[in-house]
Amino acid sequence: MRAFALGFSAWVLVACGDTGQPLVSHPVFAVGTATRTTKVGDWDVTLSVARVGFGPVNFCASRAASPELCSEPLAEWAATATIDGLSETPQLLGTVNGFAGTVQSLGFAYAIPWLTTEDAPRPKSGAPGGHSAHLEGSARRSKDGFVLAFVADVDVRPVVRAQPAVSLSGLSQILAADTQRLDVRFDPSAWARQIDFDALAAGGPTATVVAKSQAWDALVVGMTALAPPTFVWTK
Repeated sequence: MRAFALGFSAWVLVACGDTGQPLVSHPVFAVGTATRTTKVGDWDVTLSVARVGFGPVNFCASRAASPELCSEPLAEWAATATIDGLSETPQLLGTVNGFAGTVQSLGFAYAIPWLTTEDAPRPKSGAPGGHSAHLEGSARRSKDGFVLAFVADVDVRPVVRAQPAVSLSGLSQILAADTQRLDVRFDPSAWARQIDFDALAAGGPTATVVAKSQAWDALVVGMTALAPPTFVWTK
């Protein structure tokens, strides 16, 4: 990550001299969603722990965050951090640095990026226990009161070198000198909505979600497609 950050700094000096675009710098915060009970079929599901690895993030002026269209990001947060996904108190992550312009797409990792200098995706310091997320919770079945306690360590990995694990498009956010902050909002409780809890509970009152199982895949889909974090800028 140090080499990645140094490379971006060098690009800033060159690009700023070439384009004359004003520099932009503002803090970025993570904001979780408080614990709540989510209905999943016949089950009432409640998370008690949601430690989430997040970063780095590229903000692109192009309509897609692919390396082909966004070889040089408009702005970025180049670090990683572990956040409490169940805390609504803003958690300072660091600083977004880049240029003034319009963000039309962004790409990010859940603390397991695949950098151009590496031969495979690798967990960074922000990955809790070396994973993208560590979740703990319980699920109560309505019809008989059966309670399942579950634990999940989930990895969200890019499938192609230098590609973001998650891409969001269709944005139109202006970054300018008066941009005050960015809040990245997480809702981990929404990630469990596609889990088959009947199958997960078949082994008894406790369950560990294993890689590539239905529950693990459902959490990955929740994190990447159904309920990814939202990005809210404030002037």
